[in-house]
Amino acid sequence: MRELLQYQNVNSLLHSLDPRSKLVWLLLVIILSVLCNNMIQLVLTFLLLVIPFVILSRVPFSRVKSYITVAAVILLTCLLTQGFFYYELYQENGNPTIIFWIIPPDIDKYVPALGSFLLWITAGKGIALCLEGLYLGVNVALRMVIVIIASGILIFSTKPGDIILALSKFKIPYPVLFTFTTALRFMPTVLEELSMTYTNLKLRGFKLGIRNFAKFAYLVLSSTIFNSIRRANSLALALEVKCFGASSKRTFRKSLRFEAKDCVFMVTCIFLFSLILLSFW
Repeated sequence: MRELLQYQNVNSLLHSLDPRSKLVWLLLVIILSVLCNNMIQLVLTFLLLVIPFVILSRVPFSRVKSYITVAAVILLTCLLTQGFFYYELYQENGNPTIIFWIIPPDIDKYVPALGSFLLWITAGKGIALCLEGLYLGVNVALRMVIVIIASGILIFSTKPGDIILALSKFKIPYPVLFTFTTALRFMPTVLEELSMTYTNLKLRGFKLGIRNFAKFAYLVLSSTIFNSIRRANSLALALEVKCFGASSKRTFRKSLRFEAKDCVFMVTCIFLFSLILLSFW
């Protein structure tokens, strides 16, 4: 999963585009995922503004599998949380379509003590799988998957330094950019340390189970947090030595330049954005 947060040098059309045009594309995707309430609009956003650019970026199959895994986990989580805890079930005049009951409202007749407690914590409504909750779960999951995959494609096809340079052209303060890029740079390292610590524990005969989960979490997290603090101290020392923030004027070794393909890309994205947004207005 750590490869989702890493840049990969691939000879593709999306890699050759100006990072500012890709940031505009990501912004349009995020706006659509927030504003669109219709499921068809979200599906069109995914099919027209996400999938084609996944293909244009020539993402390796291993990374596509990671995207599918993330999407499946998000979908399952949203279906369970929204399906079993749909808000209309607990409203005064709510009347959702019940598929089946997990805790029926009359459970206290069959299990007096435990049933009364379960009804108390669910406000007397019980817990049921609702059809409208499943629809809402798919809706929420699709919004999250669209934003996550689009952000992943931007990270995959753009160097962190180019992202900083592009954002600086939008007058975002450099300390904010540096903080964002540092987090983006070290997240894969932290995930890799977690994986290495887990592998080392398995090689030493540590068996993960329910009983020793607390000990496992302590060993993994303590090692990772200690290494992160040590890395942060080294980074802070390096910034002090290089007089970070001493001058408000910054220069960049690389300069950005819009080309014809960037203009075509942005016009296409804006056209698709308008088409999707106005299709069910």
